[in-house]
Amino acid sequence: MKFNLKKSAKYIICTLLTLTVVATVVFLPRFYYSVTDNRGSVGNTAETFKLTADITTLSGGEFLKLVSSEDTVWVLQNNAPKAETVISYAKKAISNLANSLKDTNLFSNIAGYIPQFFTFDSCSGYKLTMRGTLDGNVIVSSDFMFVTCNYAKEGAQYGLNITMLFDTETFTIYELNINTTYLSLYSVIPYSDSYEKELSDALIKYWGVSSDSITVKASSESFSINICPQPFLEYSKINNEQFDYYVL
Repeated sequence: MKFNLKKSAKYIICTLLTLTVVATVVFLPRFYYSVTDNRGSVGNTAETFKLTADITTLSGGEFLKLVSSEDTVWVLQNNAPKAETVISYAKKAISNLANSLKDTNLFSNIAGYIPQFFTFDSCSGYKLTMRGTLDGNVIVSSDFMFVTCNYAKEGAQYGLNITMLFDTETFTIYELNINTTYLSLYSVIPYSDSYEKELSDALIKYWGVSSDSITVKASSESFSINICPQPFLEYSKINNEQFDYYVL
C-alpha cells in the first residue's frame, strides 16, 4: 500500500481542529464561570473573583484609594434626571451632612442657609458612575450625582453658586463648594477662626479618614469642604465640554 503523505497530513490537521473545537465548547464555559462567578468558591477565592462591591458601604479611606488609582474611571450617564429629582437629592444630601455636623457652629448655621437657593430653574444634576478596583481583586461600581446651582434672584444684590458631589445611595457628600457675589456669608453666619478646626474634626468622623485628606476653607465670600486634595472635576477628568452635551 502506497503511503499518501499529503492525504495523511490533511487527516491529522482536520482531527486536531475537531478536537480543539470540542475542547473549546466543553471546557471554556467552565473556565469562564470559575473566574467570574462565586458559585462553588470558598475562602479567599470567593473574594478574589468578587465582581461587584458597593463604594457606599466602604470607608472614606477606600474612596480615596479609588480616586487616586489610575484604573478608576468616571462615566457620565446619558439619562439626565428631572429637575425635581436633582433638587430632592441635593436637599437630602445637605440634610444628612447637616445632621452629622450639627454640633459644629459653622456648618449648623450654613446648612439652614443653603436649601432656599435650590430652585427649579437654577439646578442641574449630572449622573455619573465610578468604576475601579480595590486591592487588585474587588471591582467596584457606584452611582454619584454632581450638582451645580447658580442663583441670582431678579432685583437681588447678590448671586450664589453651589457645586456638590455625593453618592446616590447613602447621600454622602464628598465635595461641597459655595461661592457668593456681593454677599458676605458672615452677615448670616457667625464665624470664628476655631470653627474650621472644629468642622475638620467632625468631618474626620463623617468620612472616616485622617485630617491629611480633608480640606476645609471658609472666607467671607466662599465655603468649601473636600475629602480629596484636588477638586472632583480634576480627578474625574470630566470637562465642561462633556457637560455641555448632556441633555437636561
